[in-house]
Amino acid sequence: MFSAIRRWFARSPKPACKANRRVVLGIELLEDRAVPASFVVNTLEDNPTQPPPPIPQRLSLRQAILQANASGDPTNNITFQWGMGGVIELDTTLPPIAANMNINGTGAAITIRRDGGGDYRIFTVQGGVQFDLSNLSVKNGKANNGGGILVPSGATANLYQVTLWDNHADINGGGIFNEGTLTLENSTLYLNSAAQDGGGIHNNGSLHLQFDSIIWANQAERDGGGIHNGLAGTAVITDSTIRYNSAGTAAANQGSGGGIFNTGTLQMSDCVLWDNRAIRRGGGLFCAGAAISVATLDSVSMINNHAHNAVGNNGLGGGFYFQGVGSLTMSNCTLSGNVADDPITRGGFVEVESFNLFTWTGPDPDDPIHFEEI
Repeated sequence: MFSAIRRWFARSPKPACKANRRVVLGIELLEDRAVPASFVVNTLEDNPTQPPPPIPQRLSLRQAILQANASGDPTNNITFQWGMGGVIELDTTLPPIAANMNINGTGAAITIRRDGGGDYRIFTVQGGVQFDLSNLSVKNGKANNGGGILVPSGATANLYQVTLWDNHADINGGGIFNEGTLTLENSTLYLNSAAQDGGGIHNNGSLHLQFDSIIWANQAERDGGGIHNGLAGTAVITDSTIRYNSAGTAAANQGSGGGIFNTGTLQMSDCVLWDNRAIRRGGGLFCAGAAISVATLDSVSMINNHAHNAVGNNGLGGGFYFQGVGSLTMSNCTLSGNVADDPITRGGFVEVESFNLFTWTGPDPDDPIHFEEI
């Protein structure tokens, strides 16, 4: 036993461990990951009286917009206290949207409504910013242009599940006046009005209307009851419904494009133009303009639209009225039940001073197509 112990102690010692490698610490720069500024609105009051401490302070939508504008953050999120449903009755116009901002009413069932303080629109977006609005309603705005929302050149507005109703423009764009980039998804405009053009939307920028959006029962005293797409406008409309809109009044004795008035570029697919009315031309759709005017319609149904007679001018083009030297392409479209009061043509479609290029593919329409060159 002792000999085994002596042998164990007599073993050669282990070599000394090598010195640890030197570790050099450094700093690695990462990309900017700034967290968006967040604001939670917790009162329906427009200008709330603040309670004494330690009671939590009230944050109104007006105050949240002011704080977001001043935050300096690249993105600002404004939400509402969960379950806080109701109407925000504005005392005066809201501050302009002067910074990138997302206002989301999910879970709150919020309506923002002009109540006092004279005539003003609800939201004014400034150029160079992006404004995202979702899951709420905008009501009763009133302004020269864009009673509900104004989107100027250089600005971007994205609306998702937004309802604009009962807004009015003394000139153009009862619901929205757009000269920037505007996208509406699964949104509704109804009962908006304009003293001139674009009862629902007046567009001289880029407009995308898509995913079950509805333009319903809007009214323009002149042109474009639902949508007025101007010479500088590009409108892309997919999977949407334009119904019960009207253009023109008996007093004005004119009005074109009950559903849509277009002098710019228009693309439509998988849409319905239904039960729209115009005093004079284009119950469903009116297209006219210079050589740059382009209309492309695919799988569009035009049903029960009506062009009424005006004093001294017969109603032309119950479904459509096209005039000018642009191009028109229609494929797999339906024309049915449209009425023009003109005793001669009574067509669902009238083309005057015919477009340079007209192409129709698909089944023959139920309504007569009348061509006339002047």
